[in-house]
Amino acid sequence: VARSVGINNLLVAERAGLPRGFKFLPEVVGVMPKGMKRGGMLIRAIPADILKGKRQYLPLFALYGGSGRDSPPLIVEMIRKSGLDAEDFIRRRLIRPFISQWLKLAIDLGIVMEPHAQNLLIELGRDGLPTRRFVHRDLAGFNADFDYRKALGRPSPAELPAVTSLADDYHVSHHEESLMQSLHCYFVGGFVYNLDKNMPKWR
Repeated sequence: VARSVGINNLLVAERAGLPRGFKFLPEVVGVMPKGMKRGGMLIRAIPADILKGKRQYLPLFALYGGSGRDSPPLIVEMIRKSGLDAEDFIRRRLIRPFISQWLKLAIDLGIVMEPHAQNLLIELGRDGLPTRRFVHRDLAGFNADFDYRKALGRPSPAELPAVTSLADDYHVSHHEESLMQSLHCYFVGGFVYNLDKNMPKWR
């Protein structure tokens, strides 16, 4: 809970330096029962453009999870609508924009996300196709390398809440592990693998 709000504050402090097309659902309030060391409740702000119906976000798993045995998954409809072949669509609309974001966040800002198919959402345009913008939720899965960020001269928020300590609550010693998990386990293993497995059917 503390890390979610702290990472939210960190991303707000970094707003001007965030990668193009990177968005997140703000986690503005965290509540924990007194004496409880793990668990609690988070309140996320719903962006105004969602409330007004101007934008639509979908978790990545919604792209390949079909609504029934006879109906094709949403991504197949998107591929048909785009006029691209399956590989080009996935490469141009999903993989390249995400990797560009991931690299800038990790290298330029010292931050890695947890981009599995539940927490990573895509933004859809009026045509119903991905806009190449990604929306992240559940900021507790993010990890920041504070020493690296300090060396880069990146801004720090005025408040990074902690329950036990900054090192424990923000998994400071696990940054390298988070770096590997973020791309290989969560994005490739949890999302790209499912696309690759189904690609022959979608062609």
